[in-house]
Amino acid sequence: MLISHCSNTGTYGWIDIESASGRWNWKRSGSLYVYPFEVESANSISGEDKLNLRAKYTSQGVKSHSDFLGSSQDFFNIAYNQIFSPWSNPSTYPDNANLCVELLQFDQYNNAHVNFYTQNAYLSSPSKPQNPVLSANPGNNYVRLSWEHNLETDKAYYEVSRKVHELGGIWQVIGTTTNNYFVDNEYYYSNPVGDFGCTYRLRVKDTQNKFSVYSDEVSIRAEMMGKIAVTNEGVREYNLDFNYPNPFNPSTVINYAVKEAGLVRLKVYDILGAEVAELVNEIKEAGNHTIEFNASQLPSGVYIYTLQVNGFTGSKKMLLMK
Repeated sequence: MLISHCSNTGTYGWIDIESASGRWNWKRSGSLYVYPFEVESANSISGEDKLNLRAKYTSQGVKSHSDFLGSSQDFFNIAYNQIFSPWSNPSTYPDNANLCVELLQFDQYNNAHVNFYTQNAYLSSPSKPQNPVLSANPGNNYVRLSWEHNLETDKAYYEVSRKVHELGGIWQVIGTTTNNYFVDNEYYYSNPVGDFGCTYRLRVKDTQNKFSVYSDEVSIRAEMMGKIAVTNEGVREYNLDFNYPNPFNPSTVINYAVKEAGLVRLKVYDILGAEVAELVNEIKEAGNHTIEFNASQLPSGVYIYTLQVNGFTGSKKMLLMK
């Protein structure tokens, strides 16, 4: 079932197909379209859709977009994209039309059952959250999930879920927010060398207690947050924390904790096991310690740093990207 860019104007109205990734995705430079229709917001034409991208004069001759007859990413389906409203993506046309189609189910004969709103589009469920992106949160390197704000005025909050592939791959709700971003303070952004594969998704709930379908899923390699147990009596365990930032260029900071005073050795090795730096080789008192590693003389690549003290050994990976 393909529904997109409906118009309630004219005698019969009309339907065509528009990108589910956003109407800003088709680039034009002057009178020529840039082939192959690069994804870029600059110099785009608001409202350009795939049906319009047939036999266009482009920078490489007359071209048609590969999806001008429609794309599998555009289709409406249960749990994928069920709302077609003034606030959805794609949206009804014109954008301020109070018109909504809500897909409810497909019956045994593959007939679509829909709710059709012509006056009160806001009574439908919220539209699918758009364009989720993962990045490192500034200042602490936690995993940050951000997305485009839903345009509905009756949204209440976003619900964020995560699954970790190495821990069974089970979806868990990890928080809610009214912002268009969420910081996961249990994992550090460490792509692509992290030990854990984390996948995130979100959905939005409105003031009518209706949920949207889930957003597209996005994945990253991450490291579980190191836990340094500190009380008024001091550090209670040995710990080697993850470096920050990671990836880095050319410097990064490594934190570690020493339970009892002793000879501390902190060394860096390349991926083949060759030692490339000795950061610490001295007696350290019990407590939390910090060291900066400058890799300006080393080539890009994955490196391993290892802490040894009083029988404790811990290792972590880091990525130098120049």
